[in-house]
Amino acid sequence: MLRRSITSSAFLAGLLASSSALAANFAQPGPVAFTEAAPPTGFLPGNSDISVIAPTAAGQYPLVVATHGWSAGRVNQMGWARHIASYGYVVIVPGMPNPLQPDQAVWSANIRTIAQNATNASLFPQLAAKIDKTKIVYEGFSAGGLASTLAAKTLAPTLLVLLDPVDNNNQGATAMPSICSPVLSFFTAPSACNNQLGWSAYASTGTGPFVRIGVKASTHCDGEDDARALCGTFCGGAAKTANRDNIRKYMVAYLEWKLRGNAEAAALFAPSALSADTALEGTSVVDRPACGGSPAVDAGAPAPVDAGGGTSTDAGLPPVSDGGAPSTEDAGTTADAGSSNVDGGASDGGTTADGGCACSTVRAAKLSPLALLLALVPFARRRRSR
Repeated sequence: MLRRSITSSAFLAGLLASSSALAANFAQPGPVAFTEAAPPTGFLPGNSDISVIAPTAAGQYPLVVATHGWSAGRVNQMGWARHIASYGYVVIVPGMPNPLQPDQAVWSANIRTIAQNATNASLFPQLAAKIDKTKIVYEGFSAGGLASTLAAKTLAPTLLVLLDPVDNNNQGATAMPSICSPVLSFFTAPSACNNQLGWSAYASTGTGPFVRIGVKASTHCDGEDDARALCGTFCGGAAKTANRDNIRKYMVAYLEWKLRGNAEAAALFAPSALSADTALEGTSVVDRPACGGSPAVDAGAPAPVDAGGGTSTDAGLPPVSDGGAPSTEDAGTTADAGSSNVDGGASDGGTTADGGCACSTVRAAKLSPLALLLALVPFARRRRSR
């Protein structure tokens, strides 16, 4: 009787596994348990507003650096981060300095420093032990997409994922032809909150492979996994679960295809398959050789980057919460170091230098009453820079 029960259980488990493999839905949370923690002391000097989300099981996993956009904060990337982590990735989510006046040179330098420090076993051995330093991904939304692009120009990642990126002073247009990493770009409908008619024109000008995906009936609000109350009012419509599910699906599938050779994931990016997906529009696939080798992310101790004040706290890697049952939304939907308003892309108040600059100091944020008002009414400030 016992033997029969074990055999039946094994058969059922195998059947379920087979069915799951045949019908994998990357829009749904993955099977990997993860934990969330603060980074070690000194990880990004001057900035303790960082989350490290890592699988609980021992092993080495690809690293994703996830960057928010204008006026936002770390919380606005946490939904994407948890979803990605549930498929077996280490995701580091920084809150960038001065989100109302993003300095793109500093933001991109922070991204590079995070990638270097996270894989530096001599500085942060516990964290580095969890990361496969040959598989590094920069992921960024809106102004964070621009910062990720500028970072990729100087320190090439294995993959670059852009969620409705915006440009400022043609920095993105100038940087893209230098990008040799494979790029996945999501675009939503043009609106007052983005400048997609501009970025789309040069989105595929890099020298590496490129995939472009438009999600039908989507808005800039769908590009971040956190519902901000005013976004829908000024950006063409509120975020929709179905649209964000499509972004989750193709974002994870792209990582699984490129980093793990998942054949089912790769099949989703066949031109015929993309064209057949009625939820998508304006899709294109450009097949070109990628950069040779892997990014030089273990380059010793990089120059510290001042993230705009604050002190680092050492939480090491011990978990502060259990992600065994990952959620797809962050509970703090309207509060973070940024503000509870729509992302406005790159600020005209920042530098126009590209990510090749290793800036050392950021201006202290000086938010006047007007700036605070603009944080609540983003459309009044963002028209010129998007």
